[in-house]
Amino acid sequence: MDTTSRILIGVGHISEIGKLTEYEYDETLPVTFRSTLWERPVFHTIREGFDNGFLLPYQEFFKIAEKDDTIHIPDYIAFAPSFEEFSFGSEWVTNDSAIESLLILHEKLKRFEVLLPDKIMSTN
Repeated sequence: MDTTSRILIGVGHISEIGKLTEYEYDETLPVTFRSTLWERPVFHTIREGFDNGFLLPYQEFFKIAEKDDTIHIPDYIAFAPSFEEFSFGSEWVTNDSAIESLLILHEKLKRFEVLLPDKIMSTN
């Protein structure tokens, strides 16, 4: 399946935001000319067991879909509600997009629950 759409893989909470990392400098560079890396680590709560987040079981799904050509793959893919807001991993999304994303993920979890009942905890 070829697409330029952004795909949601799961959801969780931010558990920690890491510290900024300063570039390493040559001794000849003035102290006033300092900068930090643009990115920083962001830690999340996604773990097995669905306690505080989840990942959709795409790996298991594609193993089944390879063997069963009656499965319509796009029906199981959680496409992000907008391209722009999901183009960079560190960007914020609007409240509406966040809610819509959660609804899309819930719908896909229900589909996966039927196809992979041992992999998905109840969505009810």
